Amino acid sequence: MGNPWPAIVAGLILVYIGIVFARWEIKAFRLSLQELPEGHPDRVYAFRRFRRRLQVAVMILLAGVLIPLGDYLFEKKISPLWFAIYWLGVLLLAAWIGIMGLADFLMMRVRTGRSLRELAAQREEINTAIEEFRQRKVSRRYENN
Repeated sequence: MGNPWPAIVAGLILVYIGIVFARWEIKAFRLSLQELPEGHPDRVYAFRRFRRRLQVAVMILLAGVLIPLGDYLFEKKISPLWFAIYWLGVLLLAAWIGIMGLADFLMMRVRTGRSLRELAAQREEINTAIEEFRQRKVSRRYENN
């Protein structure tokens, strides 16, 4: 029979990563809820981000359990059809983790772009107000002389 340790170690690493990632997201979500006032639109974004990332963390943890289990099933010599279905499911789970990661990246990119455009508009408003203030200040100097 084969050596089960590589699958067990890989599974334990994925379980550990999933747990750490989940705890990190829960902590970050609680912190963002404390920082944002009730009814702030960023709270909705924070909740959706938390939900996506927690889902990924749980799926990573699940993959960490399924990989050693699949190795065990291989040792038990189950039907080739069920073996193929099992590993196809594990591959689909891995693909879904990747898709969720890509979706999170794209959502962050869209949100960052929107925030940068809003900041540029605010900067332009401030610069316009500063320039108007300077013009009034200069015109008052000339009026007083």
